[in-house]
Amino acid sequence: MVRFVGRSLCLNVVRSIAMIMVLGTAGCSHLPDASAPADVAAPDMSSFVPGVNPVYFVSEGDRVAAHLYLPADYEPGTRYPGVVLGPPDAGVKEQTVGVYAGKLSERGYAALAFDQRGFGESRGRHPNLLDQYGIAEDVMSGVSFLRTLDVVDPDRVLLLGIASGSACAVMAASFDTRVRAVAMITPHFTDGDEVLERLGGVENTRKSMMTVAAKGRDHFYRTGEDTYFRLVPETPEDIEEVSASRPLLLQGVEYYLNGGPGDHPNWDNRISVMSMYSILGSSLWHYPQYFDTTPVFIAYGGASSTAWYATRFHDEIRGPKEILRIEGARHFDLYWKPEYVDPAVEGAVDFFRRHVN
Repeated sequence: MVRFVGRSLCLNVVRSIAMIMVLGTAGCSHLPDASAPADVAAPDMSSFVPGVNPVYFVSEGDRVAAHLYLPADYEPGTRYPGVVLGPPDAGVKEQTVGVYAGKLSERGYAALAFDQRGFGESRGRHPNLLDQYGIAEDVMSGVSFLRTLDVVDPDRVLLLGIASGSACAVMAASFDTRVRAVAMITPHFTDGDEVLERLGGVENTRKSMMTVAAKGRDHFYRTGEDTYFRLVPETPEDIEEVSASRPLLLQGVEYYLNGGPGDHPNWDNRISVMSMYSILGSSLWHYPQYFDTTPVFIAYGGASSTAWYATRFHDEIRGPKEILRIEGARHFDLYWKPEYVDPAVEGAVDFFRRHVN
């Protein structure tokens, strides 16, 4: 049973929220049992084949479901450079990270696409909790996992983040010296700076988003039921509400819903309202200073409303860097359209090969 909170309230919280709802976690039939132990055995590498290989790794005691993509000419005993891919908000391995992982494997990389904890088939202490720091930890755990595999060169491990996954890749690479280089594809940072600007400052944020998150925390403590908001609007009324102010969300509707390329049964159109604590407590503009030696490649769409994230981050980096503007591409076009994805992948691969021996 779904209980809806007032529509006007949620639209005042943030224009990207289509509806706030309370729903018990029992309604998520595809979510793993978060209380179960992370009984993940080392993968049987003798069973690896070219293409997609389902694997699991452990992140802070939780089991993370992943797909390891290997090159078409894969042979046992061969070591390939490895790439861990950071997914967008609530993204799962069957969506855009799978697209990029597949294309990277075609170019000679062992690429790891995973479900962040609490999403898709991965376990987590709290289903659908968007925690940038936790996802960065998942990325670093993915690095650790790749470095245990005989098919990966442990000295050539790279990161590639897509949209908000770029933020988690940046957070991980800032401090993890095992990462040799980073690629950011159509970066979009969901952090406290963005939320405060969109909602008009701390006072408005406290009255809206912070209040909703606090009520959600109370409700969860008393009942064990979580409170969620939708990532993209679903009803005609909510779509109309955001169409003028947030056209990016309309691209999300095209991608995620109604049989779109990102419409997958493992994906949920919802995030716990308690995600707001991590979002409001993070600022990605603290991290460019750490990229004085780690090479960074950035690809963004020339027609994207999120382009300024790419150009600003590029401008603030002091170390090796390169930026690629792909004309005509909107933000979500770089999730799946070959005419835009292929140049981004080629740019990243060329950059990696020049900077990582």
